[in-house]
Amino acid sequence: MFARRDARGSLASPPKRGILGVEKRSGAHAGYTSDIITKTGREEDMVRIAIASIVAAFACGSAFAADTVEMKKIDTGLGKEIKIIHGSDSFNAFAGEIVHQFTNGVGLGAQFNGKTMSTYCVEVTQTVTTNYRVYNVTDNVGTIPVPAMGADRAGAINSMFAMLLDKRAEGVFNNDWAAAFQIAVWDVVYDYNAGVGRDSLSVDAGDMKVKKTDGTTLSSSLRAKIDTYFDAIGVASSPFNIIGFHNDSYQDQIVPTPGTIALGSLGLLLVGRRRKG
Repeated sequence: MFARRDARGSLASPPKRGILGVEKRSGAHAGYTSDIITKTGREEDMVRIAIASIVAAFACGSAFAADTVEMKKIDTGLGKEIKIIHGSDSFNAFAGEIVHQFTNGVGLGAQFNGKTMSTYCVEVTQTVTTNYRVYNVTDNVGTIPVPAMGADRAGAINSMFAMLLDKRAEGVFNNDWAAAFQIAVWDVVYDYNAGVGRDSLSVDAGDMKVKKTDGTTLSSSLRAKIDTYFDAIGVASSPFNIIGFHNDSYQDQIVPTPGTIALGSLGLLLVGRRRKG
């Protein structure tokens, strides 16, 4: 072994080791500094794999990445307490409007800044938060990951939102209509099969079942309202885009675009609707 000397006769510094064991040397050329990087074939493969992983992760998160908003629950709106039977779990929960406040939105989330709105949740395995948390915002509800929504279920919810807006415009929207909508959303998210259609939905069967808090069957009036939402699937179409909010640790929410059900002293705006055929 012998010590290498540089062009000026000084002892050369030992090579530096970079990330993934990459050897780096620095030298001055034509007024700028360059890094000479040498790698083994295996190290080059590792670098390529690492870069590919970063690109893939970015692509998967791109539906949400630049669109966020901070939101927190401040109250509940119209609705009622019911019992959920989901898989092997059974618990009481509120079915209906969840009143949220929004702040610090960017991208798609900016349209919610300073607003107070009623949302509906799309999952039953988590809870809402009463502290501001950052949620990812998407205008493609089908991309909500947990539970996996997909285009068919998102389309079914859009149809049911059209019926909800009808009932608001008719002036009949009340606790039962709000609870019925939330229950219908849960059933669609967990049980709807587009290949089977309307017959795949029932509050008495499947992965999502709903009863009164005492475990008895829902009232015939509430069941009829739930069926009204189910029957709207593929028939009604909401003229408003549905926005989804996703957080890994808290309940995901959905709402039509602001102005559809924006709250003013907890009084909701009424809007029109359109139907297909």
